[in-house]
Amino acid sequence: MMVAPLRLGFVAMFAAAACAPNGMAFAQGPAGSVKLAPHVAIYDLSLTSSRGKRALEGVRGRIVYDFSGSACEGYALNFRQVTELDSGEGKVALSDLRTATWEEGDGKSFRFKSQNYMDSKQIGDVDGRADRARNSVAVKLSKPGDKKFDAGTVVFPTEHMRLLIEAAQAGKTLLEVAVYDGSESGEKIYQSLSVIGRRIEPEKK
Repeated sequence: MMVAPLRLGFVAMFAAAACAPNGMAFAQGPAGSVKLAPHVAIYDLSLTSSRGKRALEGVRGRIVYDFSGSACEGYALNFRQVTELDSGEGKVALSDLRTATWEEGDGKSFRFKSQNYMDSKQIGDVDGRADRARNSVAVKLSKPGDKKFDAGTVVFPTEHMRLLIEAAQAGKTLLEVAVYDGSESGEKIYQSLSVIGRRIEPEKK
């Protein structure tokens, strides 16, 4: 059994310009007007309901999302999700998913590594990198096996977050884009559609 990470949306703080050598400011790439703030987010997980023939009686766990870096240094993400799965009659399994990624500030290169454990036994191991050429992204995996493939026109996770903020700043309500984050076996591409709601002022319902 493999427990995939929750796909979380974050609103990051931003500034008007990215950094450059010698302290000069410049627009960087398609999302150069957005500067993301390092932050740590912690989420406690619990089961509210369960349906189906193999329904779980209880789930509890925690997610830690640690995002750091800058447009100059690149962006690093350390993600861990530990979940206790209670299927009843004293049968409890412990899932532990660990992911580390690094993304170049201009979105041209992306490195990723993930390990998945069930009851302390490793059941998944992915390691690889992706590099952007002119019109596509080339992916090279070293784990779970040596493999190369063309991911097509995709964006990486941090670039996706910046594009979402830019779309909101521009008053757009939809953003549709293919996202590659190296998850699952390293070959998954997510076709994402984001819906952006209207701004809610402070103290308003």
